[in-house]
Amino acid sequence: MALRIKEVLKEKGVSVIQLAEILNVTRSACYQYINGNPTAERLEQIARALHVEVGELFEPLVWE
Repeated sequence: MALRIKEVLKEKGVSVIQLAEILNVTRSACYQYINGNPTAERLEQIARALHVEVGELFEPLVWE
């Protein structure tokens, strides 16, 4: 499943730097979460920081 953290950040008007500060991690680590494979715990932290449900951080499934 593809993540859409970048899109949610844009929707919420939050920068990667701001998210990194909220999560108390480096900007580099934050970019790794956005572009990589974050743990379920980290996804929950990101969702809480952005005031969204964890499911909103994923691209919707498209059934063909």
